[in-house]
Amino acid sequence: MTVKDSISDLPEIINGETYQGKYQNRPKSIYQKLLRKGSTILNDHQCSKLGPLNLERVIHLEPNSGNGWTSLPENLKPRNLAKLGKNSYNNRFGRLRWEYIFNTIMTKPEPYWGRVIHPEQNRVYSVRESARAQGFPDNFKFEGNLTERYKQIGNAVPPPLARSIGWEIRRLLGDKKVEEEINEYKSKFIDL
Repeated sequence: MTVKDSISDLPEIINGETYQGKYQNRPKSIYQKLLRKGSTILNDHQCSKLGPLNLERVIHLEPNSGNGWTSLPENLKPRNLAKLGKNSYNNRFGRLRWEYIFNTIMTKPEPYWGRVIHPEQNRVYSVRESARAQGFPDNFKFEGNLTERYKQIGNAVPPPLARSIGWEIRRLLGDKKVEEEINEYKSKFIDL
């Protein structure tokens, strides 16, 4: 799924803000419809708050560009990265692009460590956005403080992958009901 397929229906939030409530937009992809099925309230749409220097760096990255630290003005480039040269770690302080996929979902969306900046909004991706990238349905609520919720998602096996592995193991063990279960799951897509 592209970033757009995953999160383009979620409401805008600002750096460090939380949104919890009814959906404001209709789903814009089949993937969004699938993840929203059975959910009427959007939870966990909260992002970490960037400090002043990192927020300044983010503001200087062109929206939906996929650009990273090498595109920053010289005075905003992290000195330790600049010493390594332009080709080193070029995804750090990187913006996501709508047409691309998410990079690895981390346990902490720290711009210094990767491409974690929203394609258009000047902030890192939210807990819900990282959950969507991993394939968690919207009715799955994460527990704990913000750091703990990001960590739960970053350390998780993506639910679609876990489901597929489970089905394959059941097939190998001769479970006759697994095909029926797979077909039932696939039929959900017809209703979308």
